[in-house]
Amino acid sequence: MHKPIAIIPVVLAIAACGVKVNGKSYGPGGGTSGGGSSASADPSPTSSSSPSSSSSSSPSSDDEPEYVKNDRTRDGTCLAKPGHIADPWAGVDGDQPELIPTRLIHRSLEESTAECTAANDHCLRECAWIIGKDSDEVDNAIASYRYNEEGNFEGDAGAPYRAYRTVPATKRMLVRGAILAIPDSLSRVGSRSQTLGRGGSYWIIGALDRVDWKTGKVYLVGYPNPAWLSSTRVAVLRYKRGGKVEILGGRKREELAVRADEVFAPLPETSTASDPWSQVKHGQPIVVADTQPFATEEGEGVCKAQNDHCLRPWAWMVDNNSGYAFVGKFDGKTFLGLEAIDQLTPIDGIVAAYRTVPATPKNLKVGTQVFWGGGSERNAHTLRWDTGKVLKIRGDGKVDVERTSRNETLLIEELRVPVVVWYPGEKAEAFP
Repeated sequence: MHKPIAIIPVVLAIAACGVKVNGKSYGPGGGTSGGGSSASADPSPTSSSSPSSSSSSSPSSDDEPEYVKNDRTRDGTCLAKPGHIADPWAGVDGDQPELIPTRLIHRSLEESTAECTAANDHCLRECAWIIGKDSDEVDNAIASYRYNEEGNFEGDAGAPYRAYRTVPATKRMLVRGAILAIPDSLSRVGSRSQTLGRGGSYWIIGALDRVDWKTGKVYLVGYPNPAWLSSTRVAVLRYKRGGKVEILGGRKREELAVRADEVFAPLPETSTASDPWSQVKHGQPIVVADTQPFATEEGEGVCKAQNDHCLRPWAWMVDNNSGYAFVGKFDGKTFLGLEAIDQLTPIDGIVAAYRTVPATPKNLKVGTQVFWGGGSERNAHTLRWDTGKVLKIRGDGKVDVERTSRNETLLIEELRVPVVVWYPGEKAEAFP
């Protein structure tokens, strides 16, 4: 998928000298983050993961947690722990990434029942870095746990890179320009395959543009697809090959760790259909300012009835007697079609424009006019919609629809029904 270019503003703060905890050096400026109430990782080995008590060949006791049974490494390094948010400095030794010479067994919580929520650190191991290109472009990135003596992270293929230590997003961390890692698909929780950058599942790195607190989503500068707050991570440390680990965003080291009570829980999936009359004032369509690029994510179930088929609240279905409908944006005089959010185009021969709602068994009847289309938010606004009339309502959640050229059988959830109509030169009224 093509990724647009965005310049990432980064503010760096120079950290102080390192210290040692239990014989191990931790980060520029000392050991674990100084916040006493932070949910920090204990740098000392736990009884279930220390070399003296476990190995890859030693048996697991019945009372060990499931993540230990399914994910034991030779020395217990970097195990992901359900209900635990790692210390940002856990993957740092002095001013360098921690060397992990033993190849890790690549399992996190895959065989556990824990979801990859922010409270579970999105299933990332404690020493995981998010690795991207050494560039200011928005781009794909992967999670990597193994840093070796040659200065390479597993998966970087020896190319120039930027590596980030990240924490789950919190309100205090989400300042404009902060470096974020978001999933490459609109998921309320992290993906287990994403923790390894496999199966085509990646993180996207970019700079925070804005937060839509009402919908619980974040947007990156120059990147069209949003992410849920609950699946977003904020970069707090950065490392470039041959350099030193640096604190990002002008923060102090004691401000980096994240507490469990700060993170965002996944929002329940709810229906979000806009009020059809909200775009009418004094009988006329209203003009709405909107410059947010259309999301390009596609796939089954991306644009569905529950999220208003990805249509923006200002969208009208415009009929020009072509046998199709086009999403129109009102400019104060007429409706314009869209090639992109900032590329408007005339629609010739407009005879009517409709405000629509998702179809339901209650608002459908034989003869009802319906529209269907979409696939992604961009497609829903820039491609034509099919239109027809209901011939028959079946008992299996489908309807037969009559079109000009042929008849089709469609799912009710694919369809939209007009409820408000505007004719040029007249006032909007209920339809039919």
